[in-house]
Amino acid sequence: MKTKKATKGMNLSLLLEELEAISEKLEIDLHYEKIKSLYPRKGGVCKIKQKYRIIIEPGINLSEKTAILSENLSLFNLDKIYIPPGIRKVLQKSRKRHLDKNKPLIDYPQ
Repeated sequence: MKTKKATKGMNLSLLLEELEAISEKLEIDLHYEKIKSLYPRKGGVCKIKQKYRIIIEPGINLSEKTAILSENLSLFNLDKIYIPPGIRKVLQKSRKRHLDKNKPLIDYPQ
């Protein structure tokens, strides 16, 4: 998770606010709550009753929160909404690092 490098000169708390706003625009529920899992993880995306949700552990640091949120938002097709250029660049870098080139983006909401 290299969000700090990708956001050179950008305030992480501002980046987190922007990413949370994108989540809201996409109608993706964002929750900061304890994750109970057989496999240790700090956050991720899931789909419950046809609605996407991103869950992030509340106790992790700001850098990890922004990295998890940008990584998971980069799975979605973001072409239909306005995203400030600096934030879009962060998401594109995250997409290149984490997304399988053959896997289509999630087009949500439809």
